[in-house]
Amino acid sequence: MASPQPGFATRLEQLVRQLRRTNAEFRHDFENTSAQLGREVTVSERHAGRWMAGNLSGRPHPAACRVLEQMFGENAERLFGPAEPPARVEISTTAVIPETVWASRAPAENMTVQREAQWPPP
Repeated sequence: MASPQPGFATRLEQLVRQLRRTNAEFRHDFENTSAQLGREVTVSERHAGRWMAGNLSGRPHPAACRVLEQMFGENAERLFGPAEPPARVEISTTAVIPETVWASRAPAENMTVQREAQWPPP
């Protein structure tokens, strides 16, 4: 099994933080989604923090799980499971960078020239 992303206890916390949401904003979003589903399910900021930290003695109420599943498009078991490992990003050392050249006396007033550039620049 892949190791969790450092700093995130659960997949739920990972998703909430990637969206740059506070616990208060998460609570607001949760209650709005609950209302859209025709339910009156609420969660306190403190309890939301426990969910994200994985401090659970079991799964939340099924109605709360349905709200979370609607919000994130993932099942509750996955949301309360470990965070996903960070995506691996490959960085190229060369890139084609467009360079716009403005010609003052040329028939074409502006041209786009592509050149291969070294990154980082020498």
